[in-house]
Amino acid sequence: KTASHNVAIVLPQKGRKAGLLNLAISNASLLLDELLVHKEGSQSKLPHSLYELQSVLRLDKIPRRICAFDISNLGESEAVGSMVFFRDGYPRKGNYRHFRIKLVEGQDDFAMMAEVVGRYFRRVREKKEEAPDLVLIDGGKGQLNAAEMALRSLNFDTPVISLAKRIDE
Repeated sequence: KTASHNVAIVLPQKGRKAGLLNLAISNASLLLDELLVHKEGSQSKLPHSLYELQSVLRLDKIPRRICAFDISNLGESEAVGSMVFFRDGYPRKGNYRHFRIKLVEGQDDFAMMAEVVGRYFRRVREKKEEAPDLVLIDGGKGQLNAAEMALRSLNFDTPVISLAKRIDE
């Protein structure tokens, strides 16, 4: 339809409004790129965040497959592990896993982390699945060391990082 009156389109050239417009255009462009990658399954164009993650962590390759592990203790007898999975920057809920702790008695978060990471990567090997490019551990140095030892014992050379709650580092 056409308007019955004159319509003026104003495009700010400088100042705060021009900055906001440029930010909106940049955000829209990034979002469109990510949506197209997700929709088309394109391997040639990945979210910028994966390239940034590769750079910040100094990884040899882009972390297209990321799994993250956490241990939850619900009292002394109810400990579980969980794993979430991301592919090309997007969650893959079909790949999420829950682990009932079977081998560790008491509250030993380090041993529980080793058990869960070990069980997952043994399954990856048995089913000949593609291993994740990066493992993220919720915990400090103890959980990180436990996960690294579990991976080394299975001859996986997957980079591992951890997030500590104290200073979210």
